[in-house]
Amino acid sequence: MRFPEFSGEWVPIKLKDIAEIKTGPFGSTLHAEDYVSDGIPIITTEHFKTGTLPIEKSGLPQVSPTDYLRLKSYRLSINDIVFSRVGSVDINAHVNKEQEGWLFSGRVLRVRPNSSINSNFLHWCLSTEKNRANIARRAVGQTMPSINTEILNETELFISDSHREQDKIANLLTLVDERISIQNKVIEKYESLIKALCQILITPPNVAICHIGDVLKIGSGKDYKHLNTGTIPVFGTGGYMLSVNDWLYEGESVCIGRKGTINNPFFVDGKFWTVDTLFYTYDFKGILPKYCYYLFQTIDWLQYNEASGVPSLSKATIERIQIHIPCMDEQTKVVHALDRFEMAITCGRDLLNHYKSIKQYLLTQLFI
Repeated sequence: MRFPEFSGEWVPIKLKDIAEIKTGPFGSTLHAEDYVSDGIPIITTEHFKTGTLPIEKSGLPQVSPTDYLRLKSYRLSINDIVFSRVGSVDINAHVNKEQEGWLFSGRVLRVRPNSSINSNFLHWCLSTEKNRANIARRAVGQTMPSINTEILNETELFISDSHREQDKIANLLTLVDERISIQNKVIEKYESLIKALCQILITPPNVAICHIGDVLKIGSGKDYKHLNTGTIPVFGTGGYMLSVNDWLYEGESVCIGRKGTINNPFFVDGKFWTVDTLFYTYDFKGILPKYCYYLFQTIDWLQYNEASGVPSLSKATIERIQIHIPCMDEQTKVVHALDRFEMAITCGRDLLNHYKSIKQYLLTQLFI
């Protein structure tokens, strides 16, 4: 798929012919004691697992101005591209003005395009499924994939030799990516709003106190591996996992993690199965299941953690937690109000997935 004003064949070229590739300083150059609380940030592999670099430096390792001068050859410039040297070696991120002057660690490879190519075009070209698979296939190491400057240097790409065509493709994909970023922020705002409303509406004054165990029962998940593939969803602490041919419970329920992610309750309705790390709730008395879901959003579950390692909860602990339960009429009004915002979030996520599909389609169609 091409813009109508362009024609002619794209040309094969190796990355070394259009960019300079450099490995960051290794562990012997930087030590934990070199880090400071208010210095110059260092980008390492975990900071762009999703293909996007952080904008703020808070939470990043930072070095003093003295070390920064010593490491000046490892500074990032606008339009650089960074790769993880180990792990998710096929993912790259584009450096923008927010990261200009930051450093990159020894676990990062910096690609600096020359003037013969639009850097954003190169970023998107390297982000296609075909080119990502090519880089991943050439990685070395069985337990932990690894790439180096030689592997990237010899990576062959097909590119347009028209700068105007490169610019148009890069601008189109960048606009779609910006729309995805905006949509993410919209969803985050709605999520923050609904959490704030839950705190206001779920804890009204002068309401009788009871315990969670007084108004519902808690069921335990089970192993699903003996089941066949089907249409019934299986949920774990992270949400949907796969579908099987049998169900553990049917109806409205609020699921809460027994082990692992214990602070992310979610609502389900219909036939479902949960694994053994996920509790489900049933047999509600005097409380609407959906109101229970919103109520669970107001609880700081981590303060009830019972393990020093992986966070864990027990039925007994959950059942003892004190809660406020208003009358059914009040619960219905609260649920009705909050459901409208939940619907906005659901629609927002559907739109986000639509934009992501457009982006993937364009990445597939605009490059060879």
